[in-house]
Amino acid sequence: MSPPPATAAQPSPAAAATLLDQLRKHLENELAVQKKLLVIAEQMGPKLMVGDAKAVAAMVASQEEPSREAARLATIRSRLTQAIATVFQIEGEITVSRILSKAPDALRLELDRLRREVAQVCQRLGRQAERNLVVARQGLSLIREVLGDAMGTRTANAYDRRGMIGAPIAQRGAVLNIRG
Repeated sequence: MSPPPATAAQPSPAAAATLLDQLRKHLENELAVQKKLLVIAEQMGPKLMVGDAKAVAAMVASQEEPSREAARLATIRSRLTQAIATVFQIEGEITVSRILSKAPDALRLELDRLRREVAQVCQRLGRQAERNLVVARQGLSLIREVLGDAMGTRTANAYDRRGMIGAPIAQRGAVLNIRG
């Protein structure tokens, strides 16, 4: 006797199991790619601090392939979660967390662990990217300030006769004269 066909209220167990296993493998791949990006970002921080332009350029180049792969995997995850949501008949916003509530207990724990790990690595990557951005901005600001001082193009705030800070005025002298 063959099993009854899947009804609107009951998803096909075989289809659900296949899709959930694909989601597990997919999350493992996403975790690996995000970890690669995190390692590169963490190595970039000290190079930015010492101003090693060649090393930073090499690291930026090494981020390109994993970044493209991360974007590709995000698109696939979206399609995969949509397919799983269709099988489980989940309405509204589709998230991995909502899908997990419908997954069998045996697989739910593994999928939830992977989901949390991916989220943690992405959070760490975001924080490291912010730190790297701050260091880069500080370095550029310092360069702008030094060049402004050297060229005499930087404006300075001066106190007026009432002791209030007046409108910015251009400084007169310059360490370098670009006109010759």
